[in-house]
Parts: sequence; C-alpha cells; structure tokens
Amino acid sequence: MSDLVVTASVNIIPEGPIPELVALAVLAERLGYGRCWVYDEGLATRDVYVTLAAIAAATAATAADFSAQMNIQVHGGIGFTWEHDLHL
Repeated sequence: MSDLVVTASVNIIPEGPIPELVALAVLAERLGYGRCWVYDEGLATRDVYVTLAAIAAATAATAADFSAQMNIQVHGGIGFTWEHDLHL
C-alpha cells in the first residue's frame, strides 16, 4: 500500500463583491450614526446638520442600489427566475 495522500480543494463559492458591499453598508451606517450624534450633542448648526443628513442619505441610497444590483450576481443569476423573489 502507498502512503500517498492526495487532497484536492475546490472553492465552489464564486468571487464576488461581498467585501465592497459590507464596507459600503458599514460606511452608510457610520455616517447615519455620526449625523445623529452631532444632532444629539448640539454640535452643529442647522446648515451643517442638513448637509450631514444629505451625505448620509446619499451614501445609504448608493449602498442600497449597489447591493441590489450585485445581489443577482452574488446569487448566481437566480433573480432572473420566478423561483426566487430577488428581482422584485
């Protein structure tokens, strides 16, 4: 008998933009929390607060849009079928 051991490793998880999605979602969350903190502490005038709110909203909208677009790619195109409600 031979002591030769053959091991094979196959990565069935495709490469995807998961780290970028997570980083963008965390950034949007931090901007939202930062905006709330500035408001709670009374550290900014109304103009600064409105600007921070607009930046947080734009970042959150961008994160949501990018996540929705990449969702089909990450799940292997299942969103194009009626078997899954990803496309809705």
